Amino acid sequence: MGHPGATTNQPYAESLGQPDPRTPVHRRLLSLGGVAAALGATNVLAAPRLGRVAAMSWNLGTTGVLLSLAHWAGVDRAAIGLDRHHLRRGLITGVAGSTAIATLLGVVTATSTGRELLDDDRVVSATWVQTGVHVSVFIPLGTVVLEEVAFRGVLPALLDPDVRSVPATVVIPALAFGAWHILSSRDFVAAHEPNAEGGATGSVGGIVMATTAAGLVLALARRQGSHLAAPALMHLTANALVTVIGRVVGRRRRR
Repeated sequence: MGHPGATTNQPYAESLGQPDPRTPVHRRLLSLGGVAAALGATNVLAAPRLGRVAAMSWNLGTTGVLLSLAHWAGVDRAAIGLDRHHLRRGLITGVAGSTAIATLLGVVTATSTGRELLDDDRVVSATWVQTGVHVSVFIPLGTVVLEEVAFRGVLPALLDPDVRSVPATVVIPALAFGAWHILSSRDFVAAHEPNAEGGATGSVGGIVMATTAAGLVLALARRQGSHLAAPALMHLTANALVTVIGRVVGRRRRR
């Protein structure tokens, strides 16, 4: 599915296998519908109702469903971003991006406004053991794996297996990533005091805009790194640091 005004990232495009010409186009369309249904069920039905362990198990199962749909549609591992030959490039890109994220969060934390934003009642009462388990288990396996496979792997590959259309492989998945966070952003807003003008609704919109922007950055890292390891490392770094900083800042502000 080409785009007349799109640009081609040559190293990334060269890393991709072509879709099987024997695979009917309708399989790709049906797979896209299946991906939307699986993610919708996870976001609306499963995530708000399951505990952390059950939700993590559900998300890992959904990841398997998405990969199976992509395989059925004729999309290979390279197109999804799981080609082991490009793992090193992906890791290098991911480390560079993670360093930039850590630096940015350090700057934000140095300001009073930044500390107020990062203060999160959901993590402030957790012990260090609980925080460590959350950062090392639930974030990577319960969040990063599914979201990277879905929004930086399977979805862009199904939209454009040739990966020549930036709108199809970067913009649309980023918008979907932002929409994915509409419901979860309400939990974050609930952990903060709304302003006198009822800023909770506005905060949800702000979080969705921020996650859409993050989706754009992660998608570009995926293209540059030619592997899902790049955005996955950056995603893990961001979520882990925000969790740890939120706990530390929250406890200090409550003393």
